[in-house]
Amino acid sequence: TCSASITLVYPRPIWASVLSLGEEISLGQRIKSFLVEARTGEGWKILFEGTTVGQRRIVRFPAIHANRFRVTVLDARAAPTLSNLGLFIAPPTLRAEPAPGPYWEKTTVRLIADRPDVEIRYTLDGSEPTQDSISYEAAIELDRSATLRAAAFHHGLRSRKEAGGHYEILDPGSVRSAWKLEKAPLPGLEFYSFGIDIDTLDELRGFTASKHGIVTELGIEERLRDDGVGMVFEGLIRVQQRGLWTFHLTSDDGSRVRLHGDIVVDNDGVHRRATKSAQIGLDAGWHPIRIEWFNASGDHFLNLEWEGPGLPRCRVGPEAWGQLAR
Repeated sequence: TCSASITLVYPRPIWASVLSLGEEISLGQRIKSFLVEARTGEGWKILFEGTTVGQRRIVRFPAIHANRFRVTVLDARAAPTLSNLGLFIAPPTLRAEPAPGPYWEKTTVRLIADRPDVEIRYTLDGSEPTQDSISYEAAIELDRSATLRAAAFHHGLRSRKEAGGHYEILDPGSVRSAWKLEKAPLPGLEFYSFGIDIDTLDELRGFTASKHGIVTELGIEERLRDDGVGMVFEGLIRVQQRGLWTFHLTSDDGSRVRLHGDIVVDNDGVHRRATKSAQIGLDAGWHPIRIEWFNASGDHFLNLEWEGPGLPRCRVGPEAWGQLAR
């Protein structure tokens, strides 16, 4: 077993996140394992452990501020040799938390860089961030919809990827009100089943169902056949708490969910099993819902999940379905 080490010493601490090293390959590839360390105020810290180097090896590690870096060859087939060795700092990376998406009334966005001494600039109108844009000093409070674009700058280097995206802030006034019912709803959903060869749900219009009835749960067991079939479910869905609700619609082939007559989740078209999701603000209570589904040929599937205030993601169960009492 042969081992060796080399230490790079700088007069003052530098930032580094990339190490490049290579063997004198004309003498053969000798290094079997090696270690990269940096010395900070807390002592030596391991940055990377690897096997083999070869003509050139690029090692990446979280950005660190130090004035001593050490490469130790732990094992080699013969006396190790290096033909090149260099330390570099990669452009900073930046991320936004939480991720873009719809939020109820407001949200607080934090911009987090991979190192502490970067300059973060951002915009809220979708324009490209530059070093003249707004300086990030504290978490960003969003109480209205905005398109956040942020970039990090470090000693002339700009982050390759921006952070942010579109944050949709739902106003309480946009919440769909629950229906006021004179009688308690009956359990279940009405279904209509069609024998029809279609490629999109829009083609269902004008056709008369061949089968009609009531189901206690959303499912396609009452379909007329496996191929060339469509179904429509109509009724009510009960929301327990006012707030932002997410619906996840999975189907093979196409499907759609309408609430209060508006398309909320659109998973239409001929396709394999796929899931589409969407969010909507809903008041507590009963809301009119319509679910459409079709299968052109092959496998067939339909499932609706939801999540919202106090409810983790789960399948919409029979207790949530209802139909108007006549």
